[in-house]
Amino acid sequence: MAETQNPDRVVLTNMTSLEELALPYRPEELARAVTIAYARNAPLGFSHQVMQFQLRENEKLDFTFYVDQESGAPVSDDATKILDAMTASSRTAHNIASGAPPEVQLLWPGVLLMRTRITSLKYSYKRFSSFNGKPTWFSVTVALEETPQKRMWAEDIRTKGLFRL
Repeated sequence: MAETQNPDRVVLTNMTSLEELALPYRPEELARAVTIAYARNAPLGFSHQVMQFQLRENEKLDFTFYVDQESGAPVSDDATKILDAMTASSRTAHNIASGAPPEVQLLWPGVLLMRTRITSLKYSYKRFSSFNGKPTWFSVTVALEETPQKRMWAEDIRTKGLFRL
């Protein structure tokens, strides 16, 4: 089956303001990191350490997307402003807990749906307009960490995979 010309877009949604950023197209790669933490106990007289399960750390994801303003790809001029705003607290915060940057819902149709927080953004600007000096081609590497809302069980992960909120 051939890939469609206009695949569903990856959408990042600010869960506080509900502002959305639809990426111009699907990123070519997605990196996932799942880390399991164990306490390593060393009982006297044992020939080895005993591994005691502590927790499954929050899943970490990262991907890079490219913006080519000259290709006519439908990218908002505000894309970097929207992303940057997802990394800062809101002026309307009333306490320390609500003063954190917003949670971000990551929807990658057919691949994943989860609540995350942006942990880093890395911009790389490669080409600039000779007319006004603005970037015409750049990439953004987005690093996210899942923020589970409830305890995850092996059976749920087996059933739902990466579609969890």
